[in-house]
Amino acid sequence: MHLGRHIQASRACEVIPGTVFPPAHATKIGMAPSAVGRPKRLTRHQIKASAEWQDALWRKLPQEADWPGYLDVYESAAFLRVSPDTIRRALVTGRDSRALLSHARPAGIYRIRKDDLRGFGRVDGRI
Repeated sequence: MHLGRHIQASRACEVIPGTVFPPAHATKIGMAPSAVGRPKRLTRHQIKASAEWQDALWRKLPQEADWPGYLDVYESAAFLRVSPDTIRRALVTGRDSRALLSHARPAGIYRIRKDDLRGFGRVDGRI
């Protein structure tokens, strides 16, 4: 066995001998470890639905007044600290042609007013 390969293998394997894990830099936002040791690319939905992305938005916009007046589905979910699927379910119109959360849909993208979000749910520890 070549010494250089042994050193590389010892850096890649940490917990279980014989199993190769990706290096630590492959677990940044947008990359996830896969079973074969190569980083797997995440979809835009997976990135924006993650708690890390929501926390990054709150670090970027720490006060409620800093947030824009109209938010998309992912920004609305981050604002309320809920899943984007919760926001999507609230945007679906029922039999009475009304949605739980009022919105506009210009160019096929949902836009929700920040004031409507305040009425839909509260932001714990942020207001």
